[in-house]
Amino acid sequence: VLHRVASVAMRRSASRAQTLPLSSGEYQDLPREPRYRGSDGSRIKCVAFAVGLALLLGAYLRHVLGGSPTAEPPAAAYQSLEAVAEELRDAVASVKALKAAGVKLEISSEAQGEIQRVQDAARTLCLAEFGQEPYVLDMALAFPDTMPDAPQEGKYGTIRIELAPLQYMPYAVYHVMKMFTNWPGGAFHRNAHHVKQAMVLRRKTVEGLPMPFQEYHADYPHFEYTLGFAGRPGGPAFYISTVDNRKNHGPGSQAKDTTEADTCFGKVVAGFDVVARMKLQPGATPGTSGFVSGGGINNIQILGFERVFDKQ
Repeated sequence: VLHRVASVAMRRSASRAQTLPLSSGEYQDLPREPRYRGSDGSRIKCVAFAVGLALLLGAYLRHVLGGSPTAEPPAAAYQSLEAVAEELRDAVASVKALKAAGVKLEISSEAQGEIQRVQDAARTLCLAEFGQEPYVLDMALAFPDTMPDAPQEGKYGTIRIELAPLQYMPYAVYHVMKMFTNWPGGAFHRNAHHVKQAMVLRRKTVEGLPMPFQEYHADYPHFEYTLGFAGRPGGPAFYISTVDNRKNHGPGSQAKDTTEADTCFGKVVAGFDVVARMKLQPGATPGTSGFVSGGGINNIQILGFERVFDKQ
């Protein structure tokens, strides 16, 4: 094949030389003859040989090192991801069935095995769809005109969020990425002391949420400025913790007969001043756990999310 490529290149070079003659006066402007004095055809054959040798050497090294000598074709890659997606659906269905049967997911070895299947599949799909970590997004907010500091601070603000490592929270992070990058709309409508909570519009259209189980990892707890899913089952509504909520939302916090915890899926890494401003949101009345009144006029609208590929 390389020999044929070289031959074609030689013929084209010769053809150009025949169809583009130079007048005698033009020869003086030609570049000097290169040090290698072989013909154009010889040089092309040498290059082709070198390329071929490099390809053969690369294939040999991949074989020796245990790698595949050829890349997986796109069709096969697509089929393999479909198989992973099917594995995820099957494992989620199994977890839901165990939960419906009254099995305590957090202490059942069978349930933990199925949850591991869920997490492994979700981690694979997240990397395939969204690339490598970290997953950092800017959340754009529009404050209501009823804010007491509206004349001074204006209408808009941005909070930068970094999602939890896939090592800890693969299912939650995968589906948060799907929701945030295809945002259905929502707003912060709860101004409690310990959280600022957001509702999600068209929540039934959000894929994979609510959570099929309360995904949680002890190495990623509910510190101040972390993000977690609200409710049981958790999501898609979420909150920003404005105090250390490890006790309020950690293992065993919501019921005495379970060690489940709220899912903690991310943290604020910039825009802390915007979070502080959210504490001034009007409409929170006593006895409502901080839920804002006013029929929406006091809500802080979430305009959307934009992924940030360079955290710096």
